[in-house]
Amino acid sequence: MSLPKNKNFDERLAFNTLETARVLGLAPGTVNRWINSGLIPSVKMGTRRLISRATIDALLKVGVSAPERPTSPKTPGTTAAT
Repeated sequence: MSLPKNKNFDERLAFNTLETARVLGLAPGTVNRWINSGLIPSVKMGTRRLISRATIDALLKVGVSAPERPTSPKTPGTTAAT
């Protein structure tokens, strides 16, 4: 967790997307995608998105990892069937 030293994690009630990404060890784009897909609840205040401390604590408790992307096997010398 790498929040700025002047912002105590224990005293915060909400975090922006960049801070949330740092705490969870994710890329900011991943946090934004998860917010847009509904996986992470957030509140929009003006142009900022805020994620509650309770949400972050719950994600930390269950463990956070990016969902696996489906991959297609790529065998050299083959082409896709049409």
